[in-house]
Amino acid sequence: QPKGVDDADPAGDANDDRQNRLVEVGKLIVQVTTQEREIPSPHEKTTTIITAFWLIILSLAAFLPFSARQRELFIGIVVNCNLVFFYAAPLSMIAKVLKTRNSASIHIPSMATATFNGIFWGGFGIATKDLVIAVPNTLGAGLGFVQVALCFLFPRKDAAE
Repeated sequence: QPKGVDDADPAGDANDDRQNRLVEVGKLIVQVTTQEREIPSPHEKTTTIITAFWLIILSLAAFLPFSARQRELFIGIVVNCNLVFFYAAPLSMIAKVLKTRNSASIHIPSMATATFNGIFWGGFGIATKDLVIAVPNTLGAGLGFVQVALCFLFPRKDAAE
């Protein structure tokens, strides 16, 4: 017997809704990729680029004929490059502090987190004699200490001062 309007299948409606959402997301991706539609904000553009980058890296790691050791080395190198960019991010701010002699542009929580991260992971890398971990993290700790020193050498000043 055919289903009537009153015999609607709630599971079927949920599946249709999910499929419609997936189709809409797919259309959005195609529109943004083909530049038919502008990405609303720079942050979303950056997030899209970073996501695409990691999708490519993970796809290469999964599908290229690497041994387990080669795959580990490949991912390790890419992650360490990413880490160096993370630790190098405050370099322009360090130049600004030196130029203005004011450490107000240093974000204290980020500085503390990055410095402690570099100290702990750098120490771990040294303790385990793993240069792949020790070198970039020790570099990060060093850059963190530079920021700490700048905070002491050039105290924060309000814009009014």
